[in-house]
Amino acid sequence: MDSRQETSAGPQPHYSNANYQLRVSSYDRVASTIVSLLYLLGFVVLCLIIIVYAMRVFTRVEAVPITLEEVASTQNPNMGLERDLEPMGAEDAPELAEPQLQETLDSISEAVSASEALLDDVAFDGDPQSSRGKGKGDSRQAGTGGEGATERVPRAQRWEIRFQPGSLKQYAQQLDFFGIELGVLGGDNIVYYAFNLAKSKPDAKSQPPELEQRLYMSWRGGELEQADRQLATRAGVADKGRLIVQFFPSKTENLMATLEKQRATEKGYEVNDIRKTIFAVEEQSGGFTMKVDEQKYFN
Repeated sequence: MDSRQETSAGPQPHYSNANYQLRVSSYDRVASTIVSLLYLLGFVVLCLIIIVYAMRVFTRVEAVPITLEEVASTQNPNMGLERDLEPMGAEDAPELAEPQLQETLDSISEAVSASEALLDDVAFDGDPQSSRGKGKGDSRQAGTGGEGATERVPRAQRWEIRFQPGSLKQYAQQLDFFGIELGVLGGDNIVYYAFNLAKSKPDAKSQPPELEQRLYMSWRGGELEQADRQLATRAGVADKGRLIVQFFPSKTENLMATLEKQRATEKGYEVNDIRKTIFAVEEQSGGFTMKVDEQKYFN
C-alpha cells in the first residue's frame, strides 16, 4: 500500500487580510521627487543650450559706426614734401592780409558765373597780394603741408555731386533725404537757411556765419542752380543775397568720405592721392542712395 497521499486538484483556498492597504512609502516620495527635479533640471539646461545656440547663429552683429575725420587742411598748404635747411628769407615773404567778409562775399559771387552744372565748392580767394622781395615763387605742385598729414586737396574742393531729379519736387526730396539745407549769404552778415525743402513752403531760419561749421558747396550754373533759387524763393529767403550754397550735415559728409575711401582703397590709392571724387545720387526702394561715380588721382 502506497503511503503517499493523493492531493486534491480542486480550487485552492483564498486568504484575505482586511487590514491590508496599498500605500506610498517615504522612499517612493523621495525617489519621485528626485526624478522630477532631474527632469526639470534637464529641461532648463536644454532651454539654455537652445538660447545660446540661437544667439550665436541668428543674432546680427551691428557694425560700430566709424567717423572719418578730415585732418586739418588749407587752401594754400606748405610747398614741397621736405624741410629745407635754408628757409625763405623775410625779403621774399609776401604781405598777407585776411580778406574781409564783404570782400569774400564779392569774390564768391563772381566765382559763381560758370555754366557747368556740377556741385562743387565755393572758392574763397581774397585780393591777390604782391610780394616785396626778389623771389618769384615756386611753380611746383603744392605739397601735403606740415608733416604730410594734411589732405592735399580739401574735401570741399575735390568733391562733386551729380543729382538726377525728374522734377523740382524730386530734387527737393533728394536734398531732404541727405539732410542738405540751402543757405543764402546775406549782405547783412547773416546766413538765411531753407530746409524741409519738399514742403510747399519750406522752413526758414537764420544765424551768424561764424556759428556755421558744416561742409558747404555751391552750383556753378545750370538748371539745378535755378532749382535751388526756386526752393529758396518758396522759403522766402532768396531775396536776402545773390549766392545760394548747400550745407551738408556731418552724417552725409561722413558717408561721402567713407565711400570715397573705399573706392580709393580698391584702386590702391590713399585719400591724399585723390584729385577729384564725383558722387552720383540714385533712387532706391524707400529713398535714395549715393555712390562714387568717378574718381581722379594725381598719379
